[in-house]
Amino acid sequence: MPHTDPAAVRRCKDKSALRACLAEAGLGPVRFAVAHDVDTARRAAADIGYPVVLKPRALGGSIGVVRVDGERELLEAFATAADARAGDGTVSRLEGVLIEEYLDGPEYSADCATWQGVTVPLVVAEKTVGFAPYFEELGHVVPAAPREGLDEALAMVVAAHEAAGLDHLVTHTEFRLTSRGPRIIEINVRLGGGLIPHLGALAQGVDLAGASADIAVGREPDLSGDGTGVAAISMIYPKEDLRVDRVRLAREHDAYPGLDRFVAFLPAGTEVRLPPRGFLSRVAFAVVGGADREECLERRRAVEADVVIEGEPLSAL
Repeated sequence: MPHTDPAAVRRCKDKSALRACLAEAGLGPVRFAVAHDVDTARRAAADIGYPVVLKPRALGGSIGVVRVDGERELLEAFATAADARAGDGTVSRLEGVLIEEYLDGPEYSADCATWQGVTVPLVVAEKTVGFAPYFEELGHVVPAAPREGLDEALAMVVAAHEAAGLDHLVTHTEFRLTSRGPRIIEINVRLGGGLIPHLGALAQGVDLAGASADIAVGREPDLSGDGTGVAAISMIYPKEDLRVDRVRLAREHDAYPGLDRFVAFLPAGTEVRLPPRGFLSRVAFAVVGGADREECLERRRAVEADVVIEGEPLSAL
C-alpha cells in the first residue's frame, strides 16, 4: 500500500533536521543551532543574533517554546525549553534545545494532503498566539484572509513537502509571513490540532479526516469543498493560575448566533497554571461560524465576552 517514507517522518519530527533540510533546499533558510548546555546556547544565540527562539527539538503545542531578547534571559529560557514536558509528563525524545532566529510577522497554518507526489493545501488558518514571550495558541480563523505573500508562502509549503520527501499523508504546516518573506516554522506529519479540521469542514466543506483515511488505505482522496463561510475557534484561558470549579457561558447556547459548540473540558478541582509554570493552560473552547469574516469574528467576540470562569486563585490557597 502507499505509505510515507519513515525517514521523511523522522526528518519532520526532529525540528532541527527539518531546519537543515529546508536550508539545503534554499526554502526560506532560518539561522539555527542545537545546544546541549547553557554555554553553547549563549554562543549560538550571540552568533545567530537576538531575538532568538528556544524550543524542544521534539514536542508539540508550543510547549517550552520561548522568545529571548537578550543574554540575561537566556539561562531561564534554556531551562524552560530543556525541561519542558506535556501534561501527561511526556518529554522531548531528542536531547538538546533548538535555538533559531525569531521570525516576525503574522502566523498561519496550512493543512495539506499529499497524494502520489502532489501536495494540495486544503485548509489555511490564521493563528493567534499570546502570553509572550511564550507562544500559546489562542485561536484560529478559517479560511485565512487574502494577504500579500500568502500565495508565495503556500508555494513554499508545497515545495517543502517535496524537499522533505513527504508523500501519501495529510500534514499540518505552520509558517509566518516575515519582513524577509515567508518562513516555515515546522511541518507536522498529522492533522492539525486546535480543531482546525473541524473549522475546515464547517467553513469550507473540506473533509481532512476523510482525506487522511482515504490515503491511509491507498485510495485517492476527495479534496473538494463546497463551503463559502468562515469559522473560528477561541481557546479559553483563565486570567491567573487557578483551581477551576466551573466554566460556563452567561447565557444559554441558543442565545449566541453562529455558536457551533462551547466545551468546558476540565474536571472540577483541576489546577491550571499559565506559562511558564504550565502550558496549554486552556479550560474551554468555543467554535463559531458566520457567512463572512466580519460576522464570524463579531460572533466570536460576543461569546468570549460572556465566558464565566469560577474557581479559586492558586495564590490564595
